[in-house]
Amino acid sequence: LGSDVIGKVYIDMSDIFVLSGSGTGVSKLHRKWYTLKGGADNDNQGQILVSMYVGELARKENVVKKKGMFNTGAKVDGPDEGDMLLDDLSGIRKGDDASEILINWKDPKKGGALQEITLRPEKGDDRDLWLSHINKSVSLRVLTRRAIERIMGWLSGDLDKPRTEKGYLLTTLDPSEFLDLGFSRVARTWEVHPLMKTDKRLVDGYPTAFECQMSDDDYKLICPPLAKNNWITELRFDCFFQVGLMGDEGATALAKALEKNKTITTVNLKGNRIGDEGAYFLSLMIRVNRTLEVLHLDGNCIKKPGTIYILTALSGDAVSKPNMCMREMCFANNIVTALESGMINNCQIFGDIA
Repeated sequence: LGSDVIGKVYIDMSDIFVLSGSGTGVSKLHRKWYTLKGGADNDNQGQILVSMYVGELARKENVVKKKGMFNTGAKVDGPDEGDMLLDDLSGIRKGDDASEILINWKDPKKGGALQEITLRPEKGDDRDLWLSHINKSVSLRVLTRRAIERIMGWLSGDLDKPRTEKGYLLTTLDPSEFLDLGFSRVARTWEVHPLMKTDKRLVDGYPTAFECQMSDDDYKLICPPLAKNNWITELRFDCFFQVGLMGDEGATALAKALEKNKTITTVNLKGNRIGDEGAYFLSLMIRVNRTLEVLHLDGNCIKKPGTIYILTALSGDAVSKPNMCMREMCFANNIVTALESGMINNCQIFGDIA
């Protein structure tokens, strides 16, 4: 199955505040062996993106700096280059030294042979924080793989179609509502959660939402059978509590599936990482799809070129006729400045597009 790099770990702002007692926690966690991103590139939506390029960290200074890292003395005993995938990590634990974190890594270049990686944060006091968050990321990735297996089972026919308690066919595909796997869009106090089997501290007793975080590789896996599906009418791959991992490749795979699908009328992709390339392939889909009625792209990374692609596809040109079927298109909170046409300025489009 597809995988997400360990280089993308999300820390809730609330966790930062708890650590410091105030917002100054952001500066306290800054300039160590990671970098905090957000703001202009739309990454910071109530969370902080913490980059942890484990393989390259402090190994090659020029590479580290190009990736925006702060090379200030963190040490990694492990591979010389390349990111480590969450799917290949296990056994995250404390080392004998007070500042060590030990991780079992399946080395893909050696046929999946286990290799022990040692992380040594610059400050030993950070070890328990990072141990908790890396453990949580790996554990959630395990749950995500189970969600993908379920989706693939539904799409292939190997599993019975999902139904409500009253027996009605469930036509909305929303992996972030697989409650039995521990996913929920709504913050809830969990009496039992799969992560408790790993570490009860990962579910702290406060209302917590766990959104299903699928990577581009995951979308490339599920989208081909989705193209042939004839019972799903709504897709919810949106994220609110953390920035989703669907990027241009995932959006492209979905767009190609929607070019062929004849039943899906609503697609929600809010809060992901779709840029202009993904918007381009979505615009190609809009030119030919006459089933889709609602498309939500709020809170992505689409700039002016991507916006023009989509608006041109909607309004029609010499290549294709106007799309008369789309009822609602949402663009709020993208990286869209005012266009020359004045058609859109970081706002939502509603009503009859044509």
